[in-house]
Amino acid sequence: MRGRAPCPRVWQATDRETLDRALEGLPMAPRLMMPVTHLAPHPSDPVEQAFAV
Repeated sequence: MRGRAPCPRVWQATDRETLDRALEGLPMAPRLMMPVTHLAPHPSDPVEQAFAV
């Protein structure tokens, strides 16, 4: 919306290509500028620890 701050979103994907395909599949993707910042998991993330092999 004009005059409003953007709403950041967090997406999770197994790799960069999967994330790119998901973002490119959005209906407004051709008209959007979507900066992507890679985030590393936090070492004490309980979700990451629960699924660790």
